[in-house]
Amino acid sequence: MHKTDKLLIPAFVFIAFLFFYGTGCETAFDPLQENDQYKFSMYGVLDLHADTQWIRVTPIQDTLLSRSTEPIDAQVTLTRERTNETVVLEDSLFLYSSFAYARNYWTPERLHPEEEYTVQARGQDNQYSSVLVTMPASLPLPVVEYTFVEEKGMVYGEGVENLVVAETNYLIQVIAFGRPSPPFTVVFSHLSDAFVEPNGDYRFPVDFWPRIREIVAPSDSVIILEREVVVASSRKDWPDLSGLDKQEIFIPEGDSNVENGTGMIAGIASRKMPLESCFDEEGKLTACPELK
Repeated sequence: MHKTDKLLIPAFVFIAFLFFYGTGCETAFDPLQENDQYKFSMYGVLDLHADTQWIRVTPIQDTLLSRSTEPIDAQVTLTRERTNETVVLEDSLFLYSSFAYARNYWTPERLHPEEEYTVQARGQDNQYSSVLVTMPASLPLPVVEYTFVEEKGMVYGEGVENLVVAETNYLIQVIAFGRPSPPFTVVFSHLSDAFVEPNGDYRFPVDFWPRIREIVAPSDSVIILEREVVVASSRKDWPDLSGLDKQEIFIPEGDSNVENGTGMIAGIASRKMPLESCFDEEGKLTACPELK
């Protein structure tokens, strides 16, 4: 399968990265050892504009590669601190890599910009792990100027505090020896090319063909089935995992913001749009309808 070495790790796919990467790593921290300091590991993002919030919760005493399908001793809640409203998250069992299971907790609760939320996992023994997350401001929809003929263009936006995601996703097929490959997605990060003004305006260029040639031989024929652009903003305290190795990410002494536990939960405001130009009734460039 073709893939790019420029796949985005933080932000929008942060939670998926932690789900898959976390179940397969080996660390110096033994989750089975006795401890009275940590209860649960918790990973995920709270996304201001998402219709569903997802958090993975694992008891510290469990193995990193759990094969159990039994429910875990945890009630996971989300509390809006300004009003003290609390909702209980639903429990879903996920299978990863055909041999490892994890419990992901979810809620359709809509979040509010620039407010604090507490995510807490509590066991029947009344021990708990929790995270206090401050949400960023709402992120306006970006405007895309793009041509399918050249597969290039520009993405414009505003109102970003800390741009943590600027990516394009392409669902493509490669025709080789007269046969099409199964469709697969390539993801390009544009953070290094993005220019952000002090007032929160931002822009970044998109140029598909030079980047796809980095991972597909020039003789191959590429068919583009779908195009998307994803941007996300966070607060200035967004966790920077770029300098950490996987041991530092997943052991309690590493970069964790979980009280009485380990892991990372952060707040973002993300937008997913079609990578195409849209116009209003007067023919002026405008934001396209958001993808769900």
